[in-house]
Amino acid sequence: MSTTTQAPQAGSTRQGVEPPARFDWMQVVRHTLFACLCGVVCGFASIVLCLFVGAARHLFERAPWLIWLLPVMGVVQLLMYRWWKLPLNLTTDAIIEKMRAGDHLSALLAPGILFSTGMTILAGGSVGKEAGALQIGASLGTTIAKPFRLHNILRCENHDDAYEINRYIASTGMAAAFSALFFAPLGSCMLVLELMRFTQLQYVTSMLIAFLISNHFGIGDVINAVPVPAASWRIIGVCIVIGIAAAMAGSVFAIAIRLLQALTMRIRHNYFVWVIVSGLLFAVLVTVFGWWRFTGSGGEMLNDVLNMPDLSADFAIKMLLTVLCLGMECGIF
Repeated sequence: MSTTTQAPQAGSTRQGVEPPARFDWMQVVRHTLFACLCGVVCGFASIVLCLFVGAARHLFERAPWLIWLLPVMGVVQLLMYRWWKLPLNLTTDAIIEKMRAGDHLSALLAPGILFSTGMTILAGGSVGKEAGALQIGASLGTTIAKPFRLHNILRCENHDDAYEINRYIASTGMAAAFSALFFAPLGSCMLVLELMRFTQLQYVTSMLIAFLISNHFGIGDVINAVPVPAASWRIIGVCIVIGIAAAMAGSVFAIAIRLLQALTMRIRHNYFVWVIVSGLLFAVLVTVFGWWRFTGSGGEMLNDVLNMPDLSADFAIKMLLTVLCLGMECGIF
């Protein structure tokens, strides 16, 4: 008994073999328009964040008694997040994990983190604008992309690219906002590449536009320039040592925050309790020890150190207060 083998008909595909990708010029146009609009919006969002936080800090300096309202500010932030149906534990780490997973981010996250940052600074909390800019940018990127209906430029049939697109649009907004905040497009690019383990650079356009906008108005976290010494083996060695020390200090800082968060949730899983406890403890420490200059974002302290290097333990005090704020959720970051 013989068998015959029929040749596959034209147009058929074998199981498991994807059809070739095709280049979509319309998506190129949409991606370009999205990147430009995202750069403009995130650039101005960074400016609004700086002005809002600056005004809050000015009010606190004129009325230091506002520090006793820090627990109230924390409770208001939690109620606002609950009202807007945002997770109460939506920290920057959680946002980055959601971005890596390709999850959708809420449009209400941007105003939520803007108001949270301003309220915490108004009451003297030791937090910065960096985490706020990252979250605002990611939320705005996701929101702005909706009407563009973006897909991968190289399209494959029967391939769901929602995962890649969600990561891409959130990363675009994050890079743009951070670039505008620090006037540092290249540094922002490297940061997002590291955080997102991203391999595509389509967000460079939005990042440069946001930088140009903030640079034009001169509103952002201005870090004083320092002279660069001539290259030598000694300078290279010093840079390596400082880099290692900074990496270790940053790791200790991040670990301390996560340990404190885990410890508080293990004792009692109630965010309202911990914002009250941490707010009162923060106010007591600052008032008793006179640590007023360690409140706020710390930008002025950074520039002071750059202008006149200080070998004191001030960094440890600032770290303690910041860990207390972030680890016990004085503010939602």
